[in-house]
Amino acid sequence: MITAWTTAFAPLVIVLGKLAMGQNINPLLPYGCAIPFDPLKDWFRYMLVYVFEVYAILPFMYIYIGTELLMVTLCALLSVEFAILKVDLTYVKPDNSSIKILVRKHQQLLMYIGLLDKIFNIILFLDLLFITVIMCICGFAVTCADIAQAAYNNKWYNVSVSYKRIICFIITRAQKPCCLTSLGYVPITLNTFSKVVSTSWSYYSVIRTVYGNK
Repeated sequence: MITAWTTAFAPLVIVLGKLAMGQNINPLLPYGCAIPFDPLKDWFRYMLVYVFEVYAILPFMYIYIGTELLMVTLCALLSVEFAILKVDLTYVKPDNSSIKILVRKHQQLLMYIGLLDKIFNIILFLDLLFITVIMCICGFAVTCADIAQAAYNNKWYNVSVSYKRIICFIITRAQKPCCLTSLGYVPITLNTFSKVVSTSWSYYSVIRTVYGNK
């Protein structure tokens, strides 16, 4: 956001500064664009094009950043809910009614992750495609493994067979990693990000080697 504002208004500050000091003015625009007329012919056209460029870029930046922040916030919230569920599973009262409540909560969290994935997987795909810097801080896969461990640490060996079956169900379901994806295919994890960065660097090195020798 700071970069967008700096890029948008730095040329205008430079022009106004030169104008105030009585220096020769060479009007500058924040972004290069094709316009069917000369935007630097007079001050009216210059300011009109300048306002248009600022109006075009800043709302886009705010919408994009706002969407990313919403995604990160929701991921962080779900991660906290998983952490709470892990503690609840460890210290739950060993009876069927209590464990069933936690099972329903676990299923609800998994449903929320599925919905979050459907909403944001296209955006994550665009992140991987154009930016390669993922702003998602969720750790669902690791947290789900903790859910299985927490269920195993529960005192299931002192209760009924039906209770043990429920614990087995929780552990089995928690074995399946859950995370956000890019277009429902590529999981968004630290390994994925590392591979993208590594591949990008490899392509850059090859291009630099090929064209550096010419």
